[in-house]
Amino acid sequence: MHITCPINIYSRSAARICAGGVKVPLGKVKVKSAIELFLKQRQLKSGVEIDLNSELETGKGMSSSSADIVAALDAAANLFSSDISKKEMAVIALSVEPTDGIFLDGIAVFDHHRGLVAKTIGTVPQLGVVFLDFGGFVNTVDFASQRIQYDHEELRRLKHAFALVENGIIKRDYWMLGAGATISARVNQRFLFKPQLEAVILAVAGAYGVNVAHSGTVIGVLVELTCLDEYRQRLKALFPQAKIATAHIVDGGVRNNVCAYS
Repeated sequence: MHITCPINIYSRSAARICAGGVKVPLGKVKVKSAIELFLKQRQLKSGVEIDLNSELETGKGMSSSSADIVAALDAAANLFSSDISKKEMAVIALSVEPTDGIFLDGIAVFDHHRGLVAKTIGTVPQLGVVFLDFGGFVNTVDFASQRIQYDHEELRRLKHAFALVENGIIKRDYWMLGAGATISARVNQRFLFKPQLEAVILAVAGAYGVNVAHSGTVIGVLVELTCLDEYRQRLKALFPQAKIATAHIVDGGVRNNVCAYS
């Protein structure tokens, strides 16, 4: 189970009728599976061609495939003048892969394996994120197939981290939110180690905290929106080997076949 962190980097999709089944851009096999299941559930016989414009690389753990799937499902539903509920999106997406809850409104808690928990905590915190990517790729499905077993101390720390983030969002206490995110990032080190994490934490004293792609390569630094460029320049000087980008945290959900990354 996780708390979403949608950002203003999007996957955009369009759908049209075609002959010959489901057609998707090269490499988008998860999207193809999701649209095939959608058509089967709706007992629709038409072929569908999906266009996608995705703004992030795959394999970085930032829910690019989840955003693609959700945007494509919304586009396909609109093509047939039909609505698709958040529950149906969850069921279809989870049949393809462990999925992010970015189709839920606001900032949300989502059980990314079974979908048994799906609720909005609150609206978007006014925060920016500076992302550092030191390279590499992670196959989300392969990573999720590992049977991660937390020990007692890790479970205690994660429960504390979850409460900090949840209450930080509700109370608009970004120090609390950032502290919880940092605890969670450190717990995740045993399962997907990021060699630069502690150096980044040390380098951004004064920021609210750090979050990580728990099944990917990216480290994020949570800062005031007005401080994004300051921290970007600082991190660029300290970590010249990293790809660095910035974004704003936004409310989750689908907007006219557009879905934010998380």
